[in-house]
Amino acid sequence: MSKRTLSILILATSFFLLTLPALAITGSIASTSEVFSPNTGTWEYINNTVTDVIKVNLKNLQYSSSRMASIWTLYDTSAAYPGVDVKDTARSKGQLEGYLVGSNYPNAYYDFDDDNGDGLDDEIEVVSRSPNLMKANYSYWFNSGFTHEKSSGTGQLLASAQHSIWNFIFQEYDVFDWEALKYINYDISTPVAFNNTNQAYASEKSNPDEVKKKMFSEKNSKGYSVVAVEENNAKVEIMVEPDKDNLDNYVLYNKKIAQDLALKKVENIPVAITFNRPLSIDELCEFESKYNFKLSKCFGRAFVDKERVSFAGTSDDFKSLDFKAIEDIVSNEDNKSKAEVAGIYCIYGTLQNAESLVSIIDESEVYLADVVQNVIKDNMSQDSKLPVEIEVNSPYWYIEE
Repeated sequence: MSKRTLSILILATSFFLLTLPALAITGSIASTSEVFSPNTGTWEYINNTVTDVIKVNLKNLQYSSSRMASIWTLYDTSAAYPGVDVKDTARSKGQLEGYLVGSNYPNAYYDFDDDNGDGLDDEIEVVSRSPNLMKANYSYWFNSGFTHEKSSGTGQLLASAQHSIWNFIFQEYDVFDWEALKYINYDISTPVAFNNTNQAYASEKSNPDEVKKKMFSEKNSKGYSVVAVEENNAKVEIMVEPDKDNLDNYVLYNKKIAQDLALKKVENIPVAITFNRPLSIDELCEFESKYNFKLSKCFGRAFVDKERVSFAGTSDDFKSLDFKAIEDIVSNEDNKSKAEVAGIYCIYGTLQNAESLVSIIDESEVYLADVVQNVIKDNMSQDSKLPVEIEVNSPYWYIEE
């Protein structure tokens, strides 16, 4: 199912889920053992065969006082970031693709990953980049949506808790540290659960299939830190994190890179644009048309009962985004609280030429046009024979405060 059908798809999803709530299967997350895992929580599974969408919602995820103390300590001493994710574990490839996600984790970073190499994003993840702001015995939630890519097929979705490997440096060779919360069976063609014999909670750790080799980590005077990790001898992953205490230098550094790219007349430039405020769909469409911006994903802000929450989605264009569907993914259905969607604060994609990039920097609504990945990727590609994949975090949470 093409991402270009997203607007129609998720509009229908909201209506269908409201009229047929009996499709949901729910259950509890059993006790966990790892310090980064929630002690308690519930899960909800919904398969809508009319609109071809599967939703997995993790609710009431609570961390005890002792676990939060451990999370805070690990963040302070080792820059370890907690989070949760949901992924399709089906051996049959090409069945599901993640397209929309929301949560109330503070300073959330979302990632859509193709774990099995089928060209589809079969995993959706959230990482709290400010675990020091997390609270003990507070109910966190994570809602995820996957589109059907085949008309039939069965498999399992795995919900898990994790500590991100980004900056998690205890030894040269690290294993991605995670714990299973729930395995949920699915059948693409069956709107009502084909059975309720989903596996009970099983603790797993140090998955040998996800071994990653730490290459380097550094924090520099240009206003950001970077971590490079080699995964399974298949690719190099790089995470770029702006330094919240040095954002002015980071903005200036990116302006210099943009000017250099313009002088070299570089084309097809990957960029992450953070705005000074959340923008509406109309404003984003105008931006897209003006600069010929090719969208790949976006992050946005919403409020539920005055709580600041966030969401992310993948799409080919801004017209395919729909705030009514976003309201559905971030609303609290337990107490019927509806979300107020403020807009999109960061967009990821490609610009056709660097001249547009220089103009974008001068836009009053633009805080940062992040192109540092262009420099990093060039340097890494010279030293690595493996494909280089770069993720850049938006500093919006810091400027919003």
